[in-house]
Amino acid sequence: LDAIGWMARERNQMELNKVLIRFSRILRYSISDKKKSATIREEVEWAKEYISLLQMRKPGAFSLTVHGDESLYEYYTLRLILQPFLENAVLHGFKHMEKGGNIVIQLSKKGNDINITITDNGQGIPKDRLYVLYSNIENGIGIYNVHRRLRIRFGEKYGVSVCSSNGTQISILLPQILDPDQLV
Repeated sequence: LDAIGWMARERNQMELNKVLIRFSRILRYSISDKKKSATIREEVEWAKEYISLLQMRKPGAFSLTVHGDESLYEYYTLRLILQPFLENAVLHGFKHMEKGGNIVIQLSKKGNDINITITDNGQGIPKDRLYVLYSNIENGIGIYNVHRRLRIRFGEKYGVSVCSSNGTQISILLPQILDPDQLV
């Protein structure tokens, strides 16, 4: 990828170079075997990078905003728990929108746990599909993957819930973990 980036710069194709730089960062984070955990800060930064790459394809079509308790940024979780929901929002929720799509990530404490809520203003999930997801979360590949990983690692209390009407709201419940060694 670095060689392609150099070729793009030599040919003064700076937009292509920006895409390659973002893609390289995303790829490195995604395939790095060194860490199976990340801070919530790293997950949020990765989410911003991922969305900025998708925005290059459709400038102005959608935005990402992150709100909430910044003290939660230092807690650890499993890596790549936000990506499937961001991808679903863009590919499915905003499918018929030319502009005005909004994704909001909200971080909050819920008792001794952390709640990450991802809300979009897209078309939402059809009621019949939402019923299938609720009754058998295994039918959503990305949703199931994150839900299963969280339950296996942290217990039955933790995981993903989905609510959809005007847009979609995903809630991810996590334990508060300050020591990354607890995730090894």
